[in-house]
Amino acid sequence: MGQNHVRFIQNLGSGSYGEVYKAKWDGKIVAAKRIHPLLVRFDPGGENGVVARFVNECELLRRLDHPNILKVLHIIHEPKKPPILITELLDCDLGKHFSENEAVIPLEELVTIMLDVAKGLEYLHLQDVPIIHRDLCPKNILLDKSNPALLRAKICDIGLAKITNDISREFSPVPGTQAYMAPETYGGLNSLYSIQTVRYGTEIDVFSFGMTLLEGIIGKPPFPKENPLAKDEEATVHSQLQADLREMGEDNPLRQLVFDCLEDNPEQRPRAEEIVKTLSDDGFLKEIVKYDFQSQKRKVCEDFHHWIPVRRRTIRELEEMNLDEMTAALDELHRKANIATAAGASTSVLATGLVVGGFIGSFFTFGATIPIMIAGGSIAAAG
Repeated sequence: MGQNHVRFIQNLGSGSYGEVYKAKWDGKIVAAKRIHPLLVRFDPGGENGVVARFVNECELLRRLDHPNILKVLHIIHEPKKPPILITELLDCDLGKHFSENEAVIPLEELVTIMLDVAKGLEYLHLQDVPIIHRDLCPKNILLDKSNPALLRAKICDIGLAKITNDISREFSPVPGTQAYMAPETYGGLNSLYSIQTVRYGTEIDVFSFGMTLLEGIIGKPPFPKENPLAKDEEATVHSQLQADLREMGEDNPLRQLVFDCLEDNPEQRPRAEEIVKTLSDDGFLKEIVKYDFQSQKRKVCEDFHHWIPVRRRTIRELEEMNLDEMTAALDELHRKANIATAAGASTSVLATGLVVGGFIGSFFTFGATIPIMIAGGSIAAAG
């Protein structure tokens, strides 16, 4: 099935490497990633060429089969045309999900999402030849919202992934998203004009996992580790990251996991399978639910104390109103309604809550109804 069977519907995004489209293929709505035509035009060819490496990586990724890895459906490669990678389409990434929520999402929901991510990493890292993602961050974690009661997270954009082994772990500096990159990946950046190889392994994905988890907890992107290329006066991000870590709170049950994932020493970070075990533990999940309950309880109390002065101010303003004029107007309206009724006129009178001698209204403040009796210029507020 060639490229003429792909109908591009909408451009979803683009970068230096290529473009991603919402498309129709084989009767299904899918995502279609196409290499930039200029890369094909200037591709030197051969097995080390851009197109050949892209197709080889896609063929490998197509063999990956895990519920928490974005599924590669097909690869279309025709001579002298940019190859197209066809994947399932999920249109909401974790970063968008974070920003759509006015408040920080509950830890229970965050744990559900990040457990899926950890399972996806575990699958990649435990391949016969381990796969390092190298750019794990919220934008590369897609959410399947087809079942609103159960979000499912899937790792995507594994095009930057590096196939590694225990014999050779030396690579060029990571082309990932700086705010989520592990400190050891900066090792080859001695200057802007001197790039050397660096040694790293699957531990860099664990660091990125920790930064993503931290963002979910505090509700904003965390500051990155210090960039060794930064000038002395600019090297303040490390202290800013420490402030983000403090913002988690001392009693947050995810606190220790975040600290473990962000260890400067890669060997001290937990493996993906250890993270899966931690986030799946029943006792740990009970602590998460308890923490969410206590957090919501604190929020309700804060809101209640905020509305107490509002309630008092509203009652005071009602008491200061000129109720004599209001009562006279209501009496006149009531008199006209009686005249119309006696004459047999079909008149709609907006006096549903009106009674002789006054009326009863209600004022609702923070879940409490305050009956207010207005009669003869007086007011009584209960509650």
